[in-house]
Amino acid sequence: MTAATLAALLDGREDPDARLDALADLAAEVSRSQWVSIAGNVTVTLIMAFAIALTAGRFLGWDPVGLVKAARLLADLHPWRSLALLYAAIAGVYLFLSGLISGYYDNLSLYHHVPQRLRRVRWLRVLLGSARLNRLAGYVEHNLGALAGNFLFGCMLGFTPVVGELLGLPLDIRHVAFASANLACGSRCARAASVPSRPGGSPGGCCGGFSTGRGISSGRRRPIRCAEAPWRVAHR
Repeated sequence: MTAATLAALLDGREDPDARLDALADLAAEVSRSQWVSIAGNVTVTLIMAFAIALTAGRFLGWDPVGLVKAARLLADLHPWRSLALLYAAIAGVYLFLSGLISGYYDNLSLYHHVPQRLRRVRWLRVLLGSARLNRLAGYVEHNLGALAGNFLFGCMLGFTPVVGELLGLPLDIRHVAFASANLACGSRCARAASVPSRPGGSPGGCCGGFSTGRGISSGRRRPIRCAEAPWRVAHR
């Protein structure tokens, strides 16, 4: 989404100074929105995961993770004593790839007239009716890229540990929401067992900031090159 917005912003602007001003404004907006998104992911996920673990432990007598698992979860989130930052960078690369995938499917939808073709499918018209079919075609027109990008992003996140196991490599991912939930569940179990639970640093914030920064830094270059904007101008 950031790459598409950046490409649309640079389109038609020939003056380097105008491009630089537009890039500066967009960078400020993206920075604010991304950090608020990270904070929201960390806060909401921490509260919900801790509330679920606390409720299950107190009222159902069941802990989502055992003591050994909790210690492992907390150790895996340590910023410099584990590979958490490397795994967060892998998630950032996947974010960049999901942006490319989203753009590809958006262009594919427009080039092959997918919404118009959907409106002409007779059995869909009979099944859904004209009004619902038009709404479905409009939804596909505006959201096909996002749906495909998010779906394949999830597939990449989920299959990374499997590929690591098959190849015998220490491959994994650290997503900000997953890291926050693991931190909450691990801390709850360690607290209930009176075990020190501080993993060091701020794992959710570190993973979120690192993966988001990696994804944005990779994603912003391609639209600038496609718009034929000199990279030195963007960094002046």
